[in-house]
Amino acid sequence: MQRSILRENGYMKILVINASADVLVVGAVEDNKTLFELSDGERSSHSVAINAAVGKVTQNMTGLKDFDAYAVCVGPGSFTGIRVGIAAVKGYRMVFDKPVICFNSLQLAAYNVKGDCEVVMQAGRGRYYRCSFRDGKQTGLPSLAEKFPESGNRVVEYDPRDPYAEETACVVREAYFNKDFSEDISPMYLQLCQAEEDRAKKSSFELRPITPLHVADVAAAEKEIFTNEAWNESMIEYSVKAEPVSFFGAFDGSVLMGYACLEIAFETAYLSNIAVKPVFRRKGVGELLLRRCAVVAADRGALRIVLDVRKSNFAAIALYKKAGYTEVCLRKNFYGNEDAVTMAVSLPEKNL
Repeated sequence: MQRSILRENGYMKILVINASADVLVVGAVEDNKTLFELSDGERSSHSVAINAAVGKVTQNMTGLKDFDAYAVCVGPGSFTGIRVGIAAVKGYRMVFDKPVICFNSLQLAAYNVKGDCEVVMQAGRGRYYRCSFRDGKQTGLPSLAEKFPESGNRVVEYDPRDPYAEETACVVREAYFNKDFSEDISPMYLQLCQAEEDRAKKSSFELRPITPLHVADVAAAEKEIFTNEAWNESMIEYSVKAEPVSFFGAFDGSVLMGYACLEIAFETAYLSNIAVKPVFRRKGVGELLLRRCAVVAADRGALRIVLDVRKSNFAAIALYKKAGYTEVCLRKNFYGNEDAVTMAVSLPEKNL
């Protein structure tokens, strides 16, 4: 069933896509109105319905190039739906070179709630996604709970059948005027799907030091993962040979799956680089690398590990939180036009 919602309260021309829940939401926040095209149906059908919905929203325009920005919900929610929405927006940005706004679904449920609250969403398998807010503003990072969270604050349950149309328009409009754009459009996957969890249990790989023989492989992975921000071979070779640096990789036989570079100085270790090749992600490689970092840093006398991550890289932030890292501060424009979240984890005096 298709239906439209028209609200005369818009300001800018932003294309919005949210395919993370039961209702597919595609909208255009224009100068003086906001039009949303809503599609009811199975989440698996979002990949088919999205093109028709975008077509209806843009039927009175010359095309997608008319928008000032694109906005997409990156989760949490349906694994397939999140991928559908992100893939569409990545394609639009590649062609028309427009800025992208990333927002999460939990923000929408909290937007009109006054005071402190905790938004909770069912995550399946008896688990829950959760995030804390104050006056509609996020005060913590989304995380996964193994049971329904007990909180002293008001608990707001996310409704997957609610399109949150007006809340979505407000969230993306504020982000646009605050220039809160994202270079990295990463899905907010806070847990593995069931098939991936089963596969991860069966995976077998090992950690070994990165040597000069691996420099070319690491450089190739850097270009694939980080493109313009990739370390070159000289930087990698320097890190491999530097005395206070521990550079190691996860290997499946002779194939490099991922790697981490840890710079240790007295009581603090800085995780300057950690990456997993896309084809090997969601198999527990990142978790294994982080555990190895903790062992190495503690054995060398460090009491903490510190790292920086793009504010929009929800998947990495979720992984770090799962490994015990907490937010320390926000570093403005650390990545050029995007802020970094500084995170840290404390270590025991000796980690055997």
